Amino acid sequence: MEDSQPPLVRSVIGAYDAWSRLEENYEKKSLANKLFLRRLFLTMMYEGNDVMENTNKLKTLADQLDAVGSPISEADLMTTLLGSLRES
Repeated sequence: MEDSQPPLVRSVIGAYDAWSRLEENYEKKSLANKLFLRRLFLTMMYEGNDVMENTNKLKTLADQLDAVGSPISEADLMTTLLGSLRES
């Protein structure tokens, strides 16, 4: 846990409440955050990483979008993944 996080959870009782408080603070469900994450997802490009690392980055972004209420369809995930790979 980072030094800035204990004050957020100091007064809560239980892991669920602590997690909820951290999630509320860091996973903003604002339109701006949804658009930012979606843009990151849709413009993801292969950066010389191996395919598995690239796939994991996309899956992480898809999970973040789902967490803020803006899920990515499986078709969009596959299309973006294939489009992010460099041509060989």
